[in-house]
Amino acid sequence: MSRIPMHTLESAPVAARPVLETLVARSPTPGVPINLHAQMAHAPSVLIGYMAMRKALDDYGSFAPQTRTAILLTVAAADKCAYTVALNTLIARQAGWNEDETLALRKGHVQDVKLAALLAVARQSATNHGHVDEPTWQTALDAGWTDAQLAEAFAFVRLAQYVDSFVNYARTDVDAPFAQKSVDGSASIDQDMSLTVLLIVEDQDRRRAVYEQVLGRVWSANATRSSSSSTTAGSWPMWADRRQTMSLKYPWRLRTTRTWLAPR
Repeated sequence: MSRIPMHTLESAPVAARPVLETLVARSPTPGVPINLHAQMAHAPSVLIGYMAMRKALDDYGSFAPQTRTAILLTVAAADKCAYTVALNTLIARQAGWNEDETLALRKGHVQDVKLAALLAVARQSATNHGHVDEPTWQTALDAGWTDAQLAEAFAFVRLAQYVDSFVNYARTDVDAPFAQKSVDGSASIDQDMSLTVLLIVEDQDRRRAVYEQVLGRVWSANATRSSSSSTTAGSWPMWADRRQTMSLKYPWRLRTTRTWLAPR
């Protein structure tokens, strides 16, 4: 039984609504957020933080969609999280893996030697609190992965576990569309339903536009609220101005900094 409330657009905290509204537009159930997002919205920092992590990996990640989804599904299976196994199976199918291949990914039986070496690192990291033994690490290097790619794999493992842990923490129920399509190999997969739900889409410009829409709306909403707030010393708007000035001094921080300016 779920232990954290699931929100609609109407009941969600104000700070979470801009993000949730954009995600709802891409939900397999019209007008209703998927259970994961509906519960994350209960604490805006959880939902916005999740989206910011995904944006960073999509903007700067180097792995192909099949490799990304293989890591996500491998970690979900290692964590024995029914919700994300179902969801990431659907996403893996969308990325090009067939039914037999997704089952193999779940079980750790991957024929591609290079990919298997990377997934072994991901699996050990997931099950051993980040620890990976030297033989497994060296096998991945020998297979052709660089140390930078292995570092990036860590980010995907932790993103997957962020979701897995939240699902277990909140006792999130599996959405019917995910459960049905993940176990039924003959079911057709809606091109707009799965990858766009988690914002893993093949078109880079489209993906960035979606993230800008999601996180940009959070900033716009917060800026609107701040303009009507007090500007006395120590108030939130004054703090926001200082943070924004710092961001302009360090342009690489701008996107991330302004995402977090949500008053509590």
